[in-house]
Amino acid sequence: MAGLLEMILPGNSLRRFVKVIMGLFIIVTLLV
Repeated sequence: MAGLLEMILPGNSLRRFVKVIMGLFIIVTLLV
């Protein structure tokens, strides 16, 4: 999965995407 994303997105965008996903996960965890 990660390899496919790296092929589609540049490394910089991939890191930003991962940060957004982690941020959303943390927010949901705090809310729940």
